[in-house]
Order: sequence, then C-alpha cells, then structure tokens
Amino acid sequence: MAIFLSACSRLQDLGENFNCNADHCLRTFPAQDISEQDYWSFDTMTILPPDLAMEERTLSGEATGATKLPGYGQRLLVEQLELIAKGYEIENLTLSLDEPVIEAISQLYASAWADDLTPQQVKESTSFFGVPELPAPVQQDSLALPQPLEQYEDGSCCYLLTRFSGWHHTTGAKATMVTSAAILSTMSGGSGYAGSFGSAISDMAVIRKSDGKVLWTARLISDGRPKQLRMTIAEFYSSVYNAKILRRQDLASQ
Repeated sequence: MAIFLSACSRLQDLGENFNCNADHCLRTFPAQDISEQDYWSFDTMTILPPDLAMEERTLSGEATGATKLPGYGQRLLVEQLELIAKGYEIENLTLSLDEPVIEAISQLYASAWADDLTPQQVKESTSFFGVPELPAPVQQDSLALPQPLEQYEDGSCCYLLTRFSGWHHTTGAKATMVTSAAILSTMSGGSGYAGSFGSAISDMAVIRKSDGKVLWTARLISDGRPKQLRMTIAEFYSSVYNAKILRRQDLASQ
C-alpha cells in the first residue's frame, strides 16, 4: 500500500473527482445528469449496514478474528458518519434490522457492486510512479430496490450503501509495531516508523429511494482504519452543504 501511495503523494491533484496523497486515494463518481445545485435535497439518508469483509492479521500475516454482524457494522458506520454529519447539516437515520430487511439489503448489495476489487489487486496493477485504477463500485445509473426497502418510509431521501473490505493488524500486532518503532527511534539514525496499519477499500453509493437513482458513488483505498468510512463520504456531504448555501442565497435574493 505505502509503495504506490507514496508515488501518489507527488500527484496531489489528479483531476476532477480524484485525489491521492500519502495516506489514501479517493475517486468519486457523481451522477452526470444532476446539477450540483440540486444536492441540497439529499440531506437525509438511511444508513444501511455495511457489507463488512475485514480480516484481522497477526504480524506473521495469519488471519484471525470473528465475523462482524450487520448490527455491529451499522453502529460502526453511523458512529463514524456522525462525527462529521452535523457540520454539513446532514441527518443520518437507521432502520430496524429485522429478517426481511436484512435479506433485502443482501439482495441489493449483490446487484449493486460491480466487482470485488481487493487492495492487493490495486497494488499489483499500479506501477511505482503510476496512478491506481479505481473504477466506480456501482456501474448502473439506477438500481431496483427490493420490496421491503422500496416500501420502507422514514422521511429520508436516500439509502447509503457501503462496503468495507481488506485487512488490518490485530491490536497486539499494532502494539508490537509501535513499541518497536519507539525503540528504533532511540537508536542512532532510527526513524521510528511503525509500519502499516493494514490495507482496505471502502466503497459507497447514495441511492434515491423514490426511483433507485444512483446519485453518487465513491471508492477509497487506504490503511483500513474506521475513519476511512467517513473519509469516503465527506465529499458528498460537502456537496450537499454547498448546495444548501447556494439555495439560501437564491431564496434571500428573491
């Protein structure tokens, strides 16, 4: 991960909707047929539990850790999004995870995601001075919502779909790396570098509930920290907030 991200740090601005630095690479895909000024109405979202496929690994690379349940994933996601939602005037809602809804969410995810791209595949396909290929995680312009989700009413405009996959080191492995880094930093010429936290891809999509329209998608590759979840959506939140400011200005001038 660090190999190609270090190359990207020299390419801070890679064009519209694409940004790379030493910590992550993010590509976003806003719907081309929606004006930026229309984003003001997308300020209430129902947060679906993420499709989690994160491994914990020891220092030797051995995978460990239990499978995370949908309820855990939803709480983790909402927790991260709430750290920034208020500042952007966004309201995040959740839904009761009863069995018909869980089945409907699984069905929606199965039809939405266009690939199963892994961090290792991105790394292997990116040259040292190259730019990583991050195709849109959802290729369709609209999605058919399963009936339980189509009929679900809570006042929100949209559903947020999320997939978080990859790996991160166990707590014990990270503690060992930090301790090793502290020791190295005391030696002559030691850098104190603690090593990689992990490697993960975060995919998100905002879907309008009224017609299944795919309003915005994003793909971010980074080191697997939970904050990756809010980093992935931040640009969408900003677009909504900026559109609300423009709308207020337009109304005030009338």
